[in-house]
Order: sequence, then C-alpha cells, then structure tokens
Amino acid sequence: MRAVPELNIVFFASLRDVVGLSSMTVNAGDLQALNNILRSQLSLEAQEQVFAENVRIARNQELLDDPDVCFNQGDEIAFLPPVTGG
Repeated sequence: MRAVPELNIVFFASLRDVVGLSSMTVNAGDLQALNNILRSQLSLEAQEQVFAENVRIARNQELLDDPDVCFNQGDEIAFLPPVTGG
C-alpha cells in the first residue's frame, strides 16, 4: 500500500485573502482527496472561491490538465485565481 503523500498547498492573490492562509500542509493522494480535505477545512465562502470553475490548479508549477493525477511526497499544489487585467 502506497503511503499518502504530504503536500504543500499554496493559495495566491484573492484566494489567499479569502482562505486566510498563504499555504498549508495536508496529506492527500489525489485531487479528489485534496478537494475533500479542503472542503472540510475551509469556510463556505472560501470553498466557493477556491472551487470556482475559473480557478486553475498547478502541481509543481505546471498547470494540471488531468483531474485523475496522483500526487507525490512533497508536491506543491497551487490554487490560482483568474488573471485580471487593467
């Protein structure tokens, strides 16, 4: 049985503000498990913004395209809000 990896979760910009943290450490083997953990730990307002359709997720600075990806020990998972311009 594979050990559940420890991940460094990072929130950027407006997501950092609504979550109230710039980063946190959790143990999750895949995106579904990570989402379940975050849903149990974040406020409803934070959940709405973190799981919004236009939020991108990166693993070790590469955008995730595969929702079925498995994580490895020490991966950095970043939640990136939509880019706004002005």
